[in-house]
Amino acid sequence: MNFVFAKKCVLPTGAANVLQSLNMAAAFSRAGADMSFFPGIKGNNGAERDALFRTALNDLGVDPPLAGGWDLLPGSHAGFYGARFRLKMAALRFASPGAVFYARDIKEASCIRRLLALPGRKHRFVFEMHEVLHRQAQNAAQKERLRREEAAVLRAAHGLVALTPSLGDMARDIFGYSGPVLVEPSAYNPAVFKPVDLFSAGSRWPGEEDDVQLVYLGRFHQGKGVENLVAAMEFLPLRVRLRIIGGSPADRYAALKAAAAAIPGGGARISFTGTLPQKDAAKAVAGAHIFVIPQEDGGVFFSPLKLYEALALGVPVLTTPLGVFAEQEAAGLVAAAPGTGPEDIAEGVMRLVRDGEKARSLREKGLAAAKTATWQARAERILAFCAGLSA
Repeated sequence: MNFVFAKKCVLPTGAANVLQSLNMAAAFSRAGADMSFFPGIKGNNGAERDALFRTALNDLGVDPPLAGGWDLLPGSHAGFYGARFRLKMAALRFASPGAVFYARDIKEASCIRRLLALPGRKHRFVFEMHEVLHRQAQNAAQKERLRREEAAVLRAAHGLVALTPSLGDMARDIFGYSGPVLVEPSAYNPAVFKPVDLFSAGSRWPGEEDDVQLVYLGRFHQGKGVENLVAAMEFLPLRVRLRIIGGSPADRYAALKAAAAAIPGGGARISFTGTLPQKDAAKAVAGAHIFVIPQEDGGVFFSPLKLYEALALGVPVLTTPLGVFAEQEAAGLVAAAPGTGPEDIAEGVMRLVRDGEKARSLREKGLAAAKTATWQARAERILAFCAGLSA
C-alpha cells in the first residue's frame, strides 16, 4: 500500500504530537506500508541533519525507521520547510497511484483535501481526529473558521480514525460525517515503557508509615490542573512526595515551582525534573506509586499517550472525575478523585494509598489493556482499516 503520512514535524523537539507521529511513522514502516514521510531536521547540511535526526530519535525513544520512505527535509526555516512539504504532497498526489493520504492535523488535512479535489488519479484520504478544534477557539471568528475547515475535511475524508468513541459520535452529530470510523486511542512504546512490580517483596505497596511517591508527566497549560496537584500537597501527609516531569510552558513551570516553595515543606517534598528524554522519563515514572492526571477542564485537549505509558509501566493511575476518563474508570483502568480541586485530589490519593487491593487491581487491568495498545499494534489496525476503504 502506498501510504503518505502527511504530518509536518521539525526535529529536535519535545512536542508530544511529534513524538506520537514519529512512533506511528516508524510503526507504519515496520508494518509493511510503502511509506512517504517528510520530517524537517534542523542543521546546516545533510550529514549534520542525519546526526541530529538519529540523536532526536534516541532521545524520544523512537526506533529508527526501516530503509526508505523517510525523506529528511531541511527544517531550520519553518517557511521553507512548509513550502517543500507542500510540494512533496503535490508531487505524490499526481505521481503515486492509488495512495492513502493520512493526516492528523487540520492544516495538513486541509492541504490534502484541496489537492485531492483536483482532477487526476484517485486516492483515499483518512483523517485522524484528536479533538473538536472549533470548540476551543479564542473568539467567534476563529471558531467559525475552524468549524468550516473541520466540516470540509470530514466531507472529503474516505475514513476517520477517532481517538475515542465520543469523537466519532461528534464527527457524525456535529459535522454530518457518514463514512467508516475506526476508534483507536493513543499508544506507547513497549521498548521504553516496561512494567515494574510495585507489589514485590522489595517494593511493596506503602504501609501506614511508608513514604508515598506521586508523579505527574506532561505539560502545564491551563486546564491541565497541575497547579491543583501542587496545592493538594498541603492537604497530604508529609510522607507523600510529588515528582513533576516536564518544563513547558516556561512561565507556568516557574509559577508551579514558586507555588511549591510556598507550601510548608514543599521544597523538600515536591521535585521538578524539567523536560526529560523519553527513556529517562519512563524511569522517573516507574519509580512512583501513583501516576496523577489532575485534568481540571474537560474542554482542554487531553492526550491518552501519558495514560497508556503509565498503564504499560504498571503504575496505578489517579484521574479527576471528568467525562474524558469515564471509559477508563468504568473498565477499572483508573481510579477517580471525587473532584478536581486540591482537597479532592488529596482525598483521591489517600483513598488509593489505603486500598492496596484497589491499586493491585488497577495495575493488573492496566497491564492487560496495554498489551494491545502498542504503536505497532495500532499501526497494523489502521493500515487494515485503510486497505478496506474505497476512493
